[in-house]
Amino acid sequence: MMSSAASEHMIDPAAAAEPSEGQERARLPMPLWRPQGIVAAGVALSAMAWSLPDAGLRKGFTIRENPTLEGVLILGSWYASIILASLAGFHFGRRILLSRHKASVLGLADIRPYLSISLIAWLGVGSAYFQIIDQIGLGGVLGAFSRNTVNDLKTALYSNYDIGLCSLRYAAALAGGIALYHLIVGRPAWLLDSLNAVALLGTSAVSSRLSLVWATIIGISLWVSTGIELDRRQCRRLVLLALTVVGALWLLNYSRNAHYYAQRGADSVIMAGLSEVQAYLGSPFQVSLGVANNFDSALSGVTSQYYVDWESNLNRKSALEQLVPEMGWWALPYMAATAFAYSALAGCLLQFRGTYLFLGYPVVLYAFAEIWRLDFFREGIFYTNLIIAVVVPLVMYCFMRPRLRF
Repeated sequence: MMSSAASEHMIDPAAAAEPSEGQERARLPMPLWRPQGIVAAGVALSAMAWSLPDAGLRKGFTIRENPTLEGVLILGSWYASIILASLAGFHFGRRILLSRHKASVLGLADIRPYLSISLIAWLGVGSAYFQIIDQIGLGGVLGAFSRNTVNDLKTALYSNYDIGLCSLRYAAALAGGIALYHLIVGRPAWLLDSLNAVALLGTSAVSSRLSLVWATIIGISLWVSTGIELDRRQCRRLVLLALTVVGALWLLNYSRNAHYYAQRGADSVIMAGLSEVQAYLGSPFQVSLGVANNFDSALSGVTSQYYVDWESNLNRKSALEQLVPEMGWWALPYMAATAFAYSALAGCLLQFRGTYLFLGYPVVLYAFAEIWRLDFFREGIFYTNLIIAVVVPLVMYCFMRPRLRF
């Protein structure tokens, strides 16, 4: 039995009720919120940013790659195979019938899974900052923020880095996503949500600004999964959330790259933010097209730095560039098989909408959202959050309700 203090912070059980069949079709999965849809959206945004005329912003390259017929066909085939495999896998996964029995320990109305995930996130973030402070001291941390050299924190963390407790800091995206869900539906657990917001910002400042984007995808996915109709108050909260996330991303970017942009004549937060957005979105399409235009060289293991113009400080250039020199032609079936497998998993997890087990869905969805720039499915951060998102609710259920059946 839960204590009265914990029950005060529980979300309204009505908000976690399983949606009706009509709500299920209308609310989830929306086209953009499916693996194949978010892949297409990411590629479209990247291509659009790449094609924008020169407006004095940083683009991530100087000489725009010239599209060739061979390059367009290869690049189109690459993305088409991923989208089609995702479409097939998603529908396959939705047809795998799993038990839809839900105990309160799995439902979003229960605070205990949220508290468990939060503790994991705090442990990871606390360990990371303990190591950073051990390297540069508290004064060094405060100085990095005041001087807009927050990259010093990442340098300090990775100066003597071992995979361990610090890796759990990425769980802040999960805990922060749940906090954002509480904000959207208007049922906050103020203390937990506030602490998780701090943990999310702390993680973003160190080495993962995109944890904010990941948390936003998680929060919106949880909200949509409940099938609750959108009202005016939730509209206002969504707008506020969007503005806050964009503002935080721009400020974090400026705190890390202010001197870089100042040397290039962009002294304002707004211009630096716009430049970062265009470079972040456009440069992966530039590199992908360059690899497709020089596919024989890529198949021979030659990396894009020898035949595509891009800034040398970019470290996440393109999934195509990442895989083809390493795997050759096998990169295409590998990526298609990966897309099929994880979209099938997403289709399975979709059956648990309205519960904490559904957390795995937006974790997988975010990996699909990154395909245009890297193979996120091979990153440790992805496995960390997927395991936490799926295992924590199941373990709690097994301890609380031992008769879990699939």
